[in-house]
Amino acid sequence: MPSYLIKKCEKTNKILYMEYEFNGYEFSPKIKDNKSQIKVNHITLINPSMIEKTLMLKLKKSFKKAVGAALVVISDDDSGDGEINLALDEVRKLAGIIINRYHKFLKQTVEKEYLTRLALIEKELMMKQFVREQMLMMNQDLTEEKTRSR
Repeated sequence: MPSYLIKKCEKTNKILYMEYEFNGYEFSPKIKDNKSQIKVNHITLINPSMIEKTLMLKLKKSFKKAVGAALVVISDDDSGDGEINLALDEVRKLAGIIINRYHKFLKQTVEKEYLTRLALIEKELMMKQFVREQMLMMNQDLTEEKTRSR
């Protein structure tokens, strides 16, 4: 897909289109305003500081969402297998995005910090799932013993 650099000529007030191939972070913007005359389907950021700021905003938002879902499940004693699995999937999805998409753009320390936090949350969720399975097995054994004795 070709990328374009858009420049405006100050003297004539015309927009010039110049075709280039850029290496950078590519994404599709979520545009809510349909009134503008220029339609943007795809953006490529090539400025490293702009890429980092954009990714950090996206990462913080996704991280907050994943951590929020995990904390609800961890703190709730009545959470079921489905809720635990959804929170686990959310955490694993974010870790995969960081490793596969953001790896070449993020600083190594930032990437390592987020992956470490996500690994800790994943371990907590897995422990919650293990404890829940053990409790269900114990309850099942107790009910089987009660029905056998009658």
